[in-house]
Amino acid sequence: MTVGWPSGSNRKVAEAAILVREARTATRSLRSLAERGRIVPEAQSSQIREIFVKSYRTIYWINSNVVTVIAFVHGARDLGRLFERESMIQMSIELPAMRRNNFCRLL
Repeated sequence: MTVGWPSGSNRKVAEAAILVREARTATRSLRSLAERGRIVPEAQSSQIREIFVKSYRTIYWINSNVVTVIAFVHGARDLGRLFERESMIQMSIELPAMRRNNFCRLL
């Protein structure tokens, strides 16, 4: 059996794969100098920072020598609402427990 993609899908799949590859490269680079990302204004915490990959914000939490990605969102997204709705600040408190369960582990 042959499985085919609809016309134009190959290009979109390839673009998505490139974005994922660039995001992985950028987050792996946080192994050294994780503090280089800017503090996320909506979070108001020096432990929650971000780097940009194309038009996406990679938001991460720094705790000692561990970096954990907590969000990968389009730059146009209203993070103030997202923080309120998803309570990401509370997530930053809960991340150590989540990490014990291998959830959101980056490095």
